[in-house]
Amino acid sequence: MLLGILSIIVLTPKAITGSEDRRQYRNTTKETSATSGPLITDTTIPQPTGTVTLFVPVYYAFSSRNFDSRWHSVSAPARSASTTIPAQIFYGLAERWETYLTVPYKYNRVWGSNAPGPGGERSAEYGGLGDISIAFKYLLSNERPEFPAVSVLINTGFPTGRHGSLNPRLLGTDSLGTGAYSFTSGLNLYKVVAPATLYANLWYTTSTDATVNGKKKYYRDVITFNAAAEIPITGKWIFLSEFASTWGEERLFGQRSNQPRLVLASILPGLEFIANNTWNFDAAVKIDIFGKNTGHGYAPVIAVFYNF
Repeated sequence: MLLGILSIIVLTPKAITGSEDRRQYRNTTKETSATSGPLITDTTIPQPTGTVTLFVPVYYAFSSRNFDSRWHSVSAPARSASTTIPAQIFYGLAERWETYLTVPYKYNRVWGSNAPGPGGERSAEYGGLGDISIAFKYLLSNERPEFPAVSVLINTGFPTGRHGSLNPRLLGTDSLGTGAYSFTSGLNLYKVVAPATLYANLWYTTSTDATVNGKKKYYRDVITFNAAAEIPITGKWIFLSEFASTWGEERLFGQRSNQPRLVLASILPGLEFIANNTWNFDAAVKIDIFGKNTGHGYAPVIAVFYNF
């Protein structure tokens, strides 16, 4: 079904004529210069009806440390690296409405493991599809001099990533999904404070129970807070700064969680390059600054935006 939705979106873009404003539709406004929009923080202004934007970021994350339960950075039991490509396609459904589909690909690698596999394996690698999600965004109010633009977001995640019958010889690298359906709702904000363009997200996520490799998991609810700022440097170059964070909390409903509380906060400085009306490019590095019960690392990222 999801592949069918993607095919319909790709094959039915609205033609855009020469005099029409063709800036990056993830954050189209008439008041600001063209930008590509943040990499992690979601935008607020929906795409114009019938338009399509393809967004393909490539993250290469590497780490040899973890954040422990006391928020300290400690040595990890193995070195790890992963390539993640959460490709997204955005479509303007109607006035004030946008939808986007996220299809992530992951490739994980570990080496130097302190806990070898059943055959003595200390390194392994594996790749495949992660958990696909589809989101809908509705613009509640436009930006005004005293107030930001506000939109509401609803996102559903599907357990398409590998999460069962994991091979112990692969040292966990073949774990690509949560095994649960997830449901996210929240608000996106957008405001121009010249010369900066500001964004923020505040979301709440719940998940269904899951069976992962034969074990029952009751995931924690998650609060997401992201913020970003774009500042023009020249006509084609924009400085990007982001703060991204997720905070695991006890469930509001259902069985009490049996998972540790995961917290991770990161910053992401970068540059945007607006090549023309069709192509935009970003380069940045995601740096984990504090966390709890999760990995601690760095992730250079490059991204391509294509406006149909």
